[in-house]
Amino acid sequence: MADPRQCGRCGFGPVDHQGCDSLSTHHNETTSRGFRIQNDCLRCGWFVYSLREWPRWDGELHTEQGRALYRQRTWCEVVVTIKASSKALVVPYTLLLLGDRLWLPNLAALLACSYLIPWCIENAQLFKSLASPPCAPPRRIRARAGPARGAEFSPGAADCGGARPAELPEIGRSEALEVMMASTPDVIFLNSGAICSVCLDEFSEDAARLVTESSSVEIACKGLQVLDPSIVALRCGHPLHVECATAAVSASSSRHVRCPLCRQPVTLAGEATANMFS
Repeated sequence: MADPRQCGRCGFGPVDHQGCDSLSTHHNETTSRGFRIQNDCLRCGWFVYSLREWPRWDGELHTEQGRALYRQRTWCEVVVTIKASSKALVVPYTLLLLGDRLWLPNLAALLACSYLIPWCIENAQLFKSLASPPCAPPRRIRARAGPARGAEFSPGAADCGGARPAELPEIGRSEALEVMMASTPDVIFLNSGAICSVCLDEFSEDAARLVTESSSVEIACKGLQVLDPSIVALRCGHPLHVECATAAVSASSSRHVRCPLCRQPVTLAGEATANMFS
């Protein structure tokens, strides 16, 4: 997030506002595309007129679901790091040992260096995409009965994002997203109370019921994609909102698109690169 904030009353956050400082100008408006703008706290309803009164996010996750997801994500990143480091040791050592047995030490040393150079390049790009991804736009939820998440605002912008519907374009699916939409996992990890690992919103009960009652994973995947908001199940089985999956794609290169939770590659090219280097 470019400027994460949190609620001044209950600590709900982080929230990524977009637009101008004024939170009252477009509050509760509905854009021509059907997106409702809601600038009060989504948990307790706390509302102020200026974004400057929203404290900056203190870096703490204030819900048990968010803390549990962060712990799982951290451990998965540790696993990815250990796997990548082990390959940097095992593969060159195996090549050197083989060269020694075949009386070709110079060739073995050349092959080991030839492996380590692309290993360094690929893992440097992977580390960059995991450690400092570019900011992605927040999700947009269509107006409906009950509380709704809307477009939020941040200071310093030239004008209000909510004032112009053109600022909320329809999402275009990239090649990586197309692959994600077409993939079918062995199992979908979505039950009642499960949350999206990007926006931390709970999936609807309809989605959980669909996964439980579907006769096959293929039928469940197709059914999730037609829900509102639509959901995509990654190759690893973890579900994301389609808009959250788009944010994940925009934060990575085509070979380094990984599940935001378990860090497993979601494309065949990424899986091949991971098997070789990480």
